[in-house]
Amino acid sequence: MAGDVLILTGAAGFLGSAIATSLSKEYRLTAIDIREPSVALLAATPEVSWKRLDIAEQGAVASAFERVRREHGRVDVVIHFAAFYHFGADWREEYGRTNVRGTANVLKAAKRMRAEQVIFASSIAAMEPPAAGRPLSECTPTGDFIPYARSKTQGEHMIAEGAGELPSIALRIAGAFTDWCELPPLYGLIKLWAGRGPVSRIVPGRGESGIPYIHRDDVAGIVRRCIERRRGLAPFEVLLASPEGAVSHNQLFPLIRKATGAHVSPTPIHLPPQLARPGVALRFGLGTLLGAAPYERPWMLQFVDRPWIVDAAQTYAKLGWSCTPSKGILDRLPVILERFSTHRRAWEERNRRRNLGRYEYSP
Repeated sequence: MAGDVLILTGAAGFLGSAIATSLSKEYRLTAIDIREPSVALLAATPEVSWKRLDIAEQGAVASAFERVRREHGRVDVVIHFAAFYHFGADWREEYGRTNVRGTANVLKAAKRMRAEQVIFASSIAAMEPPAAGRPLSECTPTGDFIPYARSKTQGEHMIAEGAGELPSIALRIAGAFTDWCELPPLYGLIKLWAGRGPVSRIVPGRGESGIPYIHRDDVAGIVRRCIERRRGLAPFEVLLASPEGAVSHNQLFPLIRKATGAHVSPTPIHLPPQLARPGVALRFGLGTLLGAAPYERPWMLQFVDRPWIVDAAQTYAKLGWSCTPSKGILDRLPVILERFSTHRRAWEERNRRRNLGRYEYSP
């Protein structure tokens, strides 16, 4: 369906920029973001029409969509990736403003354009935490155990309710990384386990904690496949942008220790969550005072040794798609760690911007 007319929100962000660069040569793409795209992103997407606007402003969204329809005659697919996130347990006004009201504005405009499909960026992290030994699947409900999950749950409810007139996909995305890492939980583990001394050997619980990791290129790939297969999908679909299973701390720890030269005392120190809590709280408090709060929060310790194991079989069957084998986290980790060791300044800067929610595209 090359030549389809697409609108992409959040296009200058971490995932949006990868989608923009991937789709720009085959589709007529209008990219929307509240920020100006970087010089590098503009250079990588010369065919794209960029619009700077705030999706929380209904009039601005409606006008932008109408301009696309006037220019191209139609809008085929809306890819909605604009969102606010933070790692705390407190609800912030921006969740309601961007993730809820902004999503409502985008859906309203897409419906007015009679778009064929909306692809909504949800998250594996928005799903109800798994019971022991139970995998997460397309049938797993979303939850509200953290504010980010609550906002994504509200978004999924909106697209499900309107699916009769506006076919939609809730694309629940795993922990997305690049060959520079750029994934806050993985960044925190590398920084911890690449260090020296007893603290650098700490592994919470039994080391069975784990999540599914997906390379950012594969996120762009599944979005492309959703567009290609859209006419064979149900009016409302929940799909998982994720590999099968999960990767545990016990798998990551020895690889990180070995690759970063931390050969002294490579055996992990397994620390019960109740003993880890004071240290996590202290580290977070000090980091906050210094303006560099770490990703790890005390509330996260409730999920120690409860891996988020994914069963994405239905998604793979419906799309005829799966993650690229060579782009799995265990395959790419040597490249990530080589850049950590040999390009440390650039590695730290890219991850710092990502952790602060200030991602800027760089090839």
